[in-house]
Amino acid sequence: MKRSSYPDQSARFSAGKRYFHNPKGRRSSWDQWVDGGPKPSRPTTKWLKILGFISVLAALGGVIAGLALVLGR
Repeated sequence: MKRSSYPDQSARFSAGKRYFHNPKGRRSSWDQWVDGGPKPSRPTTKWLKILGFISVLAALGGVIAGLALVLGR
């Protein structure tokens, strides 16, 4: 395995200019982005997760019902 060229891990982020990808356009600092600070919850994301979960359950139920019909003959 290739060893890191940095003597310690903290030296990796000690540069004067720090570039990072921030697609949301929010004004957050580098430290918040790296440390993974708390994310603001969005109502649309919550509903999309719920809708996705219900869709997966419906698909699984359809597969089980289909197998029961085919194998029950």
